[in-house]
Formats: sequence, structure tokens, C-alpha cells
Amino acid sequence: RYANSPATYEGYGSRLGVERGAVLDWGDYYFLHLRPPSSLSAADKWPHLPPDLRDATEEYGREVASLCERLMAAMSAGLGVGSGRLQEEFGGAEGAGVCVRVNYYPRCPQ
Repeated sequence: RYANSPATYEGYGSRLGVERGAVLDWGDYYFLHLRPPSSLSAADKWPHLPPDLRDATEEYGREVASLCERLMAAMSAGLGVGSGRLQEEFGGAEGAGVCVRVNYYPRCPQ
């Protein structure tokens, strides 16, 4: 129902058997774009249960973006460039991307 799209990787997917002859990666994942607003995930990729999942995930994304802004300001200052320089290079306050990926590593059946 929430299968990922090869174009965006959003939704539920598995890396098992991605390449012929490759070492198998037993990880399953659920991936969503949170920011910038223009790249928000399609509504069909958000599960309805638990009911507060979307709100909690979006709040998490805002907090991660805020932390990254503070870290980039500190790194910019440490590099001796303007305090907003790194933020600007990553798309500005509204353009920087935030994604969430939840991994599940099932036990290998072998």
C-alpha cells in the first residue's frame, strides 16, 4: 500500500536484491521528504496509523532543520565566512532539504 516510487524512493521499500550478484542488504526502509515544502511527500505515502505519525514526524523534521541551521552557523563562523554562508549554500532557510528514513533490519533467514 505504501510501496516506494523508483523516481523518489518515497514510501516503503527494500534493498534486498537490488543488483544482480551483489551482497544482499537485508534492510527494509520507509523514506519521506519533509522539507522544503515544495518537495513534501505525496499524501498516499503517509500511513493513517498511528494517527499522530505525520504531526510527530513533521515536528521532528522542524527540530532537525533548526539544529542543522545552528550547526551550520557555528561552522561558518569557525571557517571565517559569514554566519549564514553554509546555510545559503544548502538552499537557504526555506530551501534546505530534510528527509526521514526509518530502517528495519529483519533477521537473515540463513
